Amino acid sequence: QRYFGVPEQDIMTFKILIGTDGVKKMSKTSGNVIKIDEAPDSQFAQIMNLKDELMPMYFELLTDAPDKKIREFGNLIKRPGGELKKIKKQLAFEIVKNFHGKAVADKVALDFDRVFKEKNAPAEIKEFKIIKPINLKELLIKSNLAPSGTASQRLIEQGAVSLGGKVLKDWRGKIQLKSPAVLKVGKHKFLKLLPR
Repeated sequence: QRYFGVPEQDIMTFKILIGTDGVKKMSKTSGNVIKIDEAPDSQFAQIMNLKDELMPMYFELLTDAPDKKIREFGNLIKRPGGELKKIKKQLAFEIVKNFHGKAVADKVALDFDRVFKEKNAPAEIKEFKIIKPINLKELLIKSNLAPSGTASQRLIEQGAVSLGGKVLKDWRGKIQLKSPAVLKVGKHKFLKLLPR
């Protein structure tokens, strides 16, 4: 640049963050992203599902963890155990804290333990009012628990949907309530259904 008589420029280069698939760089096109504006509980759960070998990179690029600590984490990956889960939880906490604040990260971490360790529903669950009998497949779509009719039907047929602890396998079935009940989809999606 100096040779051509133009102002010199500084170039900053960064490592590329590998996506949740553990293979390609993180991108919307590859579908391996954790969005920065995603719900904190969803961010936390996705980080807990990361491949272990990705943890040092995520700590390095997405947290303020010191290099020495990151190297220690890298060594721990070579000998898996209970310690590894604790570190992954710390990573999830740090990332959620960076994007949503400490208070939210504390709450999400507690909820994660309630749902995954103690097999309970989270302390706070979104509510959905059942005004008239509704088809189960349609309910999952309207409440954003499934992205499409096909996905909704597949979840129901796989036995991933339960109401009040009872598995529902008929996607044509109608939901009609006399009292509030908790709908569970998969391992960590909950919805409190309220009768009219």
